[in-house]
Amino acid sequence: MKTMILGLILIEYHLPLYACEFKLLGYFGELVSSLYCACLKP
Repeated sequence: MKTMILGLILIEYHLPLYACEFKLLGYFGELVSSLYCACLKP
């Protein structure tokens, strides 16, 4: 139980960093998927 609480604290502490990374990944993912869709469409 103690480790779970510690884990949650760590997750909350790192969340802003991860949010930034996910935002970047999201933009990149959208770019890739739109290019991918453009290539797949005849």
